[in-house]
Amino acid sequence: MTEHNKASSWDPKTRIRRVKIHSDVYNAYVELYHSACIMTQKMDEVLEHFEHQRLISTGVQMGYRMPDVEAVAARNAIIKIYLNGLNPYHDVCERDGMVEFPARTASQMHLVARHSTMMIADVVNNINQSDYMLWIRNLKKVGGAYQGPTSLQEVFNVWMNLAVSNAQESRHVPERGRRLPENWIRYVV
Repeated sequence: MTEHNKASSWDPKTRIRRVKIHSDVYNAYVELYHSACIMTQKMDEVLEHFEHQRLISTGVQMGYRMPDVEAVAARNAIIKIYLNGLNPYHDVCERDGMVEFPARTASQMHLVARHSTMMIADVVNNINQSDYMLWIRNLKKVGGAYQGPTSLQEVFNVWMNLAVSNAQESRHVPERGRRLPENWIRYVV
């Protein structure tokens, strides 16, 4: 039986109340939480700023393909929902290099990471599949450079924190017999 099948055959009465992980993994996810908070705030500032809205609408009027800002705003709203329900420091016990905390907190951290990954993909794909950067460069050439807020640095900070979290997980992965099943979030109470 494969590991996936073992994970799927857990007793449905099983419930996960607490999770215990290496402190480096926990700290990486806390850093991800903080960078995601900053990213969502900066993303809101950009999307709500009059100059960015004008940049997008003028680009569309001029025939440029502009990013789907509604999709990015929707993803940002989803991440904020998970962030608002998360306190990474609630009921945390650290001992001998391991951190034990509520499984609900772990599932929220997992969902923040998942949706942050999708946000990065959305932003990168929107820029790559549109004329956004071309429009900004053309504006700059004629002396009308964009002066509004930006959030690309914050998106890349989250990307970097996701990479660090992934590296820490790989470094400190538990033995096979102690891994959570793939569908572990279903068992969180």
